[in-house]
Amino acid sequence: MLLLIDVGNSNIVLAHYDYEIKDVFRLNTRKDFTADEYSMLLDGRLKNQKYDGIIISSVSPIVTESIDRYCKKYLSITPMIVGPGVKTGINIKTDNPKEVGSDLIVSAVASFRYAENSIIIDLGTATTITLVENKMIKGVVIAPGIKTGLEALIKDASLLPEVDIKKPRNILGTNTIECIQSGIINGHVYMLEGFLNKINKDYKIIITGGFSPIIGELINNDCIVVRDLILEGLVDIYNKNIRAS
Repeated sequence: MLLLIDVGNSNIVLAHYDYEIKDVFRLNTRKDFTADEYSMLLDGRLKNQKYDGIIISSVSPIVTESIDRYCKKYLSITPMIVGPGVKTGINIKTDNPKEVGSDLIVSAVASFRYAENSIIIDLGTATTITLVENKMIKGVVIAPGIKTGLEALIKDASLLPEVDIKKPRNILGTNTIECIQSGIINGHVYMLEGFLNKINKDYKIIITGGFSPIIGELINNDCIVVRDLILEGLVDIYNKNIRAS
């Protein structure tokens, strides 16, 4: 059985793979946690499992270090960490390929399950739009994520209340909560539709991330929703590297 670990800025997503992805669970990313502290969170789910391997994608080097130590110390496995030396099959056509996060690379690998050419929208701490064409990452848009934007608004506007992030009932709200929900959700949808129109590629649109079900329902483009696209990409990268070795 394979252990999949996706370290994001806000959440760590873990799952098991044994012919299928299962047992997906999430916990808050804690950049101040040591390997021993992560052990207290993870041992109940992981320690008694028998793993053939572990693969990690991470956008936080300090968390990667703690999770790496946890895997070695408590699971007795040295994990494969997506980065230099790991085969992905993706070419990166940007000014500085080293700047491209492993999450974008792993999602691009997974996108081949659905189409040769695609536009990937990832709704996380940041919202990213990645153009994948002929096995190349051709370019990326990075914008504030839905929750990030909402938190900034509430923080800087003292009279606005905290609200749940959910599909708004109408474009124009009739109370403060509905007004905020429309601004945050519909505003995000229209931003994405604008970018898609400007990119102007008739490619498969793949929406992933925690808010993908909401945005996937509202966006006025033909798309598919794959919430845990990164986990699928981790499976493909692990298998590619195991076969190569």
